[in-house]
Parts: sequence; structure tokens; C-alpha cells
Amino acid sequence: MTNFLLNIFVVGVGGFFGAILRYLSSIYIVEKYDQPVLPTLLVNMFGAFFIGFLYVLISEKGMISEIWRSLLIVGFLGALTTFSAFSLEIINYIENGLFSYALAYIVSSVLTCVALCYLGLIFGRYIL
Repeated sequence: MTNFLLNIFVVGVGGFFGAILRYLSSIYIVEKYDQPVLPTLLVNMFGAFFIGFLYVLISEKGMISEIWRSLLIVGFLGALTTFSAFSLEIINYIENGLFSYALAYIVSSVLTCVALCYLGLIFGRYIL
């Protein structure tokens, strides 16, 4: 199997388990605590912490091989929460002294994504 195909496979495996954990955490928290928003916050917090930790182990310290990056960061955490990737991108901008990029990315991402979600709701309600 080529390196490219191996990466695709491990991203898929990681994504499979990340998506299942995301689903199960939602069911558990909503049923146990009757809090529909809390699962997203908790999963995003978990993902943000672990993407930072894994990034150091894999990319900065080289303690774990790069294939684990595909499995754990791209696949597992990517399926569990994309907010963790967003958070890491912001930190990379900040650590590189690109504060205005970080701020612009935060503001534009939040505002445009919330606005587009709302437009999607309006569009869906209008055409259906």
C-alpha cells in the first residue's frame, strides 16, 4: 500500500472512531443531563486540549511517527470536532506573530459561519 493510500486509510479509521465517540457523547450527555448544547462544548474543549498535546508529541518533539498525526489529529479529532483544528490554526498564527491574521480568522470564521448557517436555515425553510 502506498504512503498516500495508507494515510487515507488511517484517516478513515480515526474518523470512524471520532465520529462514533462524538455521537455517543451527545447521546450520553443529553440523556443524563438534559443539556443539548453541553456535548458540543465538552467535545470542543477535549479536542482543543488533545490537538495541542498531540501536535507537540508528533510535530515538535517527533516522539510519535507522522502516521499517528493522520490517525489521531486529522481522522479522530477531525471527526470528533473541527473546532480543535480551528483552535490550532489560531495558535499557529499567534505563535508566528500574525496577531491580525488570528483575529481576522476568528471574527470572520465565527461571523460568516453563523451567518451562513442562518442563511441555510432560511433557504431550507423557503424551498421546502
